[in-house]
Amino acid sequence: MPKDIAGVPKTFDDQLEAFVAFLKANKISGIGIDAKQLEADLKDQRTEKQSDLDAERSYRTIHRAFLEHQTERYARYMTAVSVVRAANRGNPSALKALAQFKRPSKPATKPAAGNSKPKVK
Repeated sequence: MPKDIAGVPKTFDDQLEAFVAFLKANKISGIGIDAKQLEADLKDQRTEKQSDLDAERSYRTIHRAFLEHQTERYARYMTAVSVVRAANRGNPSALKALAQFKRPSKPATKPAAGNSKPKVK
Protein backbone atom coordinates (compact mmCIF):
# COMPACT_ATOMS: atom_id res chain seq x y z
CA MET A 1 0.00 0.00 0.00
CA PRO A 2 1.43 3.43 -0.94
CA LYS A 3 2.50 5.84 1.76
CA ASP A 4 0.22 8.75 2.52
CA ILE A 5 1.32 12.02 1.00
CA ALA A 6 2.26 14.50 3.71
CA GLY A 7 0.52 17.85 3.75
CA VAL A 8 2.70 20.54 2.25
CA PRO A 9 1.96 24.25 2.79
CA LYS A 10 0.57 26.09 -0.23
CA THR A 11 3.46 28.53 0.08
CA PHE A 12 6.12 25.83 -0.01
CA ASP A 13 7.68 26.98 -3.29
CA ASP A 14 7.95 30.55 -1.99
CA GLN A 15 9.50 29.27 1.24
CA LEU A 16 11.95 27.12 -0.69
CA GLU A 17 12.91 30.06 -2.91
CA ALA A 18 13.47 32.29 0.13
CA PHE A 19 15.54 29.59 1.85
CA VAL A 20 17.75 29.09 -1.22
CA ALA A 21 18.25 32.87 -1.41
CA PHE A 22 19.08 32.89 2.34
CA LEU A 23 21.70 30.16 1.84
CA LYS A 24 23.30 32.08 -1.03
CA ALA A 25 23.21 35.45 0.73
CA ASN A 26 24.80 34.05 3.86
CA LYS A 27 27.18 31.77 1.96
CA ILE A 28 26.06 28.78 3.99
CA SER A 29 27.55 25.54 2.76
CA GLY A 30 29.48 22.48 3.83
CA ILE A 31 27.19 21.45 6.68
CA GLY A 32 25.38 18.67 4.88
CA ILE A 33 23.14 20.97 2.85
CA ASP A 34 23.22 20.52 -0.91
CA ALA A 35 22.32 24.01 -2.13
CA LYS A 36 22.50 22.93 -5.77
CA GLN A 37 19.97 20.17 -5.08
CA LEU A 38 17.69 22.67 -3.35
CA GLU A 39 17.95 24.99 -6.37
CA ALA A 40 17.08 22.07 -8.65
CA ASP A 41 14.18 21.21 -6.32
CA LEU A 42 12.93 24.79 -6.61
CA LYS A 43 13.04 24.65 -10.40
CA ASP A 44 11.26 21.26 -10.44
CA GLN A 45 8.69 22.51 -7.91
CA ARG A 46 7.80 25.52 -10.03
CA THR A 47 7.63 23.49 -13.25
CA GLU A 48 5.51 20.72 -11.76
CA LYS A 49 3.25 23.17 -9.94
CA GLN A 50 2.54 24.96 -13.21
CA SER A 51 1.80 21.61 -14.90
CA ASP A 52 -0.51 20.71 -12.04
CA LEU A 53 -2.36 24.03 -12.30
CA ASP A 54 -2.71 23.59 -16.08
CA ALA A 55 -4.06 20.05 -15.63
CA GLU A 56 -6.53 21.21 -12.98
CA ARG A 57 -7.72 24.06 -15.20
CA SER A 58 -8.12 21.65 -18.11
CA TYR A 59 -10.06 19.22 -15.89
CA ARG A 60 -12.43 21.96 -14.72
CA THR A 61 -13.10 23.00 -18.33
CA ILE A 62 -13.71 19.41 -19.46
CA HIS A 63 -15.83 18.62 -16.37
CA ARG A 64 -17.99 21.72 -16.83
CA ALA A 65 -18.62 20.82 -20.49
CA PHE A 66 -19.48 17.27 -19.44
CA LEU A 67 -21.99 18.52 -16.84
CA GLU A 68 -23.60 20.89 -19.34
CA HIS A 69 -23.90 18.17 -21.98
CA GLN A 70 -25.15 15.68 -19.40
CA THR A 71 -27.87 18.16 -18.37
CA GLU A 72 -28.95 18.52 -22.00
CA ARG A 73 -29.01 14.72 -22.48
CA TYR A 74 -30.99 14.27 -19.27
CA ALA A 75 -33.55 16.87 -20.37
CA ARG A 76 -34.03 15.02 -23.68
CA TYR A 77 -34.33 11.71 -21.81
CA MET A 78 -36.94 13.10 -19.39
CA THR A 79 -38.90 14.57 -22.30
CA ALA A 80 -38.86 11.23 -24.12
CA VAL A 81 -39.96 9.34 -21.01
CA SER A 82 -42.77 11.85 -20.43
CA VAL A 83 -43.97 11.56 -24.02
CA VAL A 84 -44.01 7.75 -23.88
CA ARG A 85 -45.74 7.85 -20.49
CA ALA A 86 -48.38 10.30 -21.81
CA ALA A 87 -48.91 8.22 -24.95
CA ASN A 88 -49.54 5.14 -22.78
CA ARG A 89 -51.71 6.73 -20.10
CA GLY A 90 -54.44 4.17 -20.63
CA ASN A 91 -52.12 1.16 -20.76
CA PRO A 92 -51.44 -0.07 -17.20
CA SER A 93 -48.83 -2.63 -18.29
CA ALA A 94 -46.86 0.03 -20.19
CA LEU A 95 -47.07 2.42 -17.22
CA LYS A 96 -45.86 -0.35 -14.93
CA ALA A 97 -42.91 -0.98 -17.25
CA LEU A 98 -42.19 2.78 -17.37
CA ALA A 99 -42.17 3.04 -13.56
CA GLN A 100 -38.46 2.15 -13.52
CA PHE A 101 -37.73 5.42 -15.33
CA LYS A 102 -39.06 7.72 -12.62
CA ARG A 103 -36.77 10.42 -11.31
CA PRO A 104 -35.27 9.25 -8.02
CA SER A 105 -36.84 11.12 -5.14
CA LYS A 106 -34.91 12.39 -2.16
CA PRO A 107 -36.37 11.83 1.27
CA ALA A 108 -37.47 14.99 3.02
CA THR A 109 -34.83 16.23 5.41
CA LYS A 110 -35.55 17.87 8.71
CA PRO A 111 -33.51 20.94 9.65
CA ALA A 112 -30.88 20.20 12.26
CA ALA A 113 -31.70 21.23 15.79
CA GLY A 114 -30.61 24.76 16.53
CA ASN A 115 -30.52 25.81 12.87
CA SER A 116 -34.01 27.31 12.88
CA LYS A 117 -34.44 31.05 12.51
CA PRO A 118 -35.00 32.95 15.74
CA LYS A 119 -38.52 34.19 16.34
CA VAL A 120 -38.98 37.94 16.05
CA LYS A 121 -41.25 39.55 18.66
